[in-house]
Amino acid sequence: MKHRVWKLVAAAVLTLAITAGEFAGTAFAAPKDEKWTDIAAAIAKRTRTEQVKTIQWMAKTKRKLKGTVVRNKLNPKDPNIGQKVKLAKGTKVTIIQRDYHEQAGVSQCMLENGEQIYIANQYLNILKPICTGRQGDYSRETKLAFVNGQNITSKTGYMIWVSLDKQRVNVFTGSSGRWTLQKTWKTSTGKADAPTLDQSFKSVYRIQKKSKEVNGLYWYSFVYGSGIHRFPGSGASKVLGIQPVSHSCIRLKNKYAKWIFDTVPVKSRVFIW
Repeated sequence: MKHRVWKLVAAAVLTLAITAGEFAGTAFAAPKDEKWTDIAAAIAKRTRTEQVKTIQWMAKTKRKLKGTVVRNKLNPKDPNIGQKVKLAKGTKVTIIQRDYHEQAGVSQCMLENGEQIYIANQYLNILKPICTGRQGDYSRETKLAFVNGQNITSKTGYMIWVSLDKQRVNVFTGSSGRWTLQKTWKTSTGKADAPTLDQSFKSVYRIQKKSKEVNGLYWYSFVYGSGIHRFPGSGASKVLGIQPVSHSCIRLKNKYAKWIFDTVPVKSRVFIW
């Protein structure tokens, strides 16, 4: 009899755990990376330029979830703000700020109605990146406002900003608050399952060292977790400036990768956003 009671108790606990698990994912999440988006928004408002954003990703939920609505930029008076909402398995979301800590991370997601919630990466199936480079680049005015509107420092007179949304590499000279744009080239960064990590993941990236060739990749400038190098093989014209296809590295045409290799010193800041 006692054994049967314990079996019933165990079954009840398991049922509660499964029920909780079906709707797990967001209650514990904190918007720790949202500050980078807020910085970009504040700069755009102050300078009356276009708001710069990082890369976004199309995704679907892998299971039933529930989470708290933290904001709705389409409808600031949304009555669901601060309330928990339920999501069905297969719900389409846009990841507007991705946490790159793989299964342990929590990403900021937007629903089709504009509501934003935080979802654990383990419950997301990332389908593809959303880039706007095909529609063109940010204006020179926007770029200068963005990089000079925040404290981007470098240990040299060079700084590289990799725009993940526009799939562009921008090279600046100068110093914090006084950067001048020198070069802009089309690039291809990391694909969905091997993304190039942005500023919210690692606050300070720099060129760490250089090597003319690394496993067949030429003009390799090492950056934390990845590198800047020549586009390998063929097909560069079909993806550069449009589509991320690399294994987290930042790919460029041969002459541009070589220019960075020859010109931009080690310890130069690489700002990825």
